Amino acid sequence: MKKTFLSPGSVVGGMLLIVGSCIGAGMLALPILTGLSGFLPSLSMLLLAWSFMTFTALLVVEVNGWFYGQVNFVSMAGQALGRWGRGFAWVTYLFLFYSLMVAYIAGGGGILDSFLQDFCNTQINPAYLSLVFAVLLGLVVFFGTKSVDYLNRFLMAGLIATYMGMLIFCVARVKPHLLTHVNFTYLLYPLPVLITSFGFHNMIPTLTAYLKGDLRKMRLVILGGSFLALIIYLLWEIVVLGLVPFAGGG
Repeated sequence: MKKTFLSPGSVVGGMLLIVGSCIGAGMLALPILTGLSGFLPSLSMLLLAWSFMTFTALLVVEVNGWFYGQVNFVSMAGQALGRWGRGFAWVTYLFLFYSLMVAYIAGGGGILDSFLQDFCNTQINPAYLSLVFAVLLGLVVFFGTKSVDYLNRFLMAGLIATYMGMLIFCVARVKPHLLTHVNFTYLLYPLPVLITSFGFHNMIPTLTAYLKGDLRKMRLVILGGSFLALIIYLLWEIVVLGLVPFAGGG
């Protein structure tokens, strides 16, 4: 049977997973941090962060290609660097994703709490709502990458529709003179957030297995997905920095 364009394991599905992994809460902070230095200086840092993270992701793909079967960062470190390398990778990996998981579960509980208060006039302890959020998404992850891919496509469709609506509504109101602000003193301030805004490397072993070890497809997924995230960030910067004066006010 002929596969559809968006069939499980497709390049497009992989790209959307990359974009979904990149775009998160850090996107809201980007205009605040980059606005200090101005649009043009921050554009250079945005391109630098994208180039660095995309290049390192391609290197991870090459490393992943040296191993047979499904692997992850911890198992790759163990086979390549030995017992101590495996232990170091395990500790840092656990610390990073425990921190991210706590942040997103707490944020998810807060979103559910706001939704219930606004639309159902009901208030429940946010801790319980965070638990509900974790269980629901945990079930999706439990059923494998295919289920995550389908849910991500649905959520990305909503995100893209909302994002495009915002662009259509706001782009005509952008004031070009607001984009001319320049202050190189704060040039490096947004770099940590810019780097993490392209943080999808943890998905590479899973996506490689999802695409059945096809490294050519993986390169296309990384280049296409990270470039799409770059365009989304760039347009977001133009709209926000072109609407909100550096000194605040209307």
